[in-house]
Amino acid sequence: MKRYVQEIQSDEKENEHAERPDFAFDLYYPVKSPRGVALVIGNGCSGNVLESCRNDALRIEKEFSASGYSVVCLQDKSCDEILGEAKRITALDHSEHDSFIFYFSGHGDSNIIYGTSKKDKLMITDIVEIFTSCSWLNGKPKVFLWDCCRGDLCMKSNIEDVFIAPSNYDTIFAYSSAFNYKSFVEDKKASGTLSIWTQCFCYHLGENRHNTSYHLVELLTLVQRSVKERSLYFDEKQMASNYVCFLTKFFKYDIVVPLKEKYRLRGRSSETAKAHRG
Repeated sequence: MKRYVQEIQSDEKENEHAERPDFAFDLYYPVKSPRGVALVIGNGCSGNVLESCRNDALRIEKEFSASGYSVVCLQDKSCDEILGEAKRITALDHSEHDSFIFYFSGHGDSNIIYGTSKKDKLMITDIVEIFTSCSWLNGKPKVFLWDCCRGDLCMKSNIEDVFIAPSNYDTIFAYSSAFNYKSFVEDKKASGTLSIWTQCFCYHLGENRHNTSYHLVELLTLVQRSVKERSLYFDEKQMASNYVCFLTKFFKYDIVVPLKEKYRLRGRSSETAKAHRG
């Protein structure tokens, strides 16, 4: 028995000095310039008007442009116009690009988004299918960010969310709220209205993002924590955001994470106005 223990300890000692395996082949590389196309849509005119959606789109456009993407930013477009632009982009030559990003801020419901009215509906899967079937983007990360309501419920207690998404390889889906739950915006008259999720996402994306390298999933984890820590008055708050990842390699994104978040991502007083995107 003693000899057996000595052999195990000897093996462990040798493993301490063993070289780590090289996982470079598991990264989506090389990073190219421009990195790719980012289609950004801000639809605030369907149903009750949300100026925040337009502000979100402009803020996201700035961040993605700074990150090396060619950004196509659309405001208040119908579902047909969104589909038309998506098809136009997929018809381009993306062979020199390393990734693609789709961002939507506006009204939504269970697995749908709205165009210019509540009668103007578009299935999320219809958008996704256009890009996942694009041969130029085959094997490249395709990121879908949905900042919209996914239902009419509001969080009253800890409720687990189960999400089912199309199992498309090399895609990642991020939603601002859980399935069937509302997504909140915040009224800041001085700087304009922004949604809570986009505010947190842009903060962690950061204008100075080059000190530390993060994988995109890690970045979204930081966003989720920030959304969790945000509070609204009375008994309602933003339900935890969620993301679904089908990436087959690591997708790196460079950001800076300060020791203390100075962008007021912690809590909000009862004076903070709230709205939802239903």
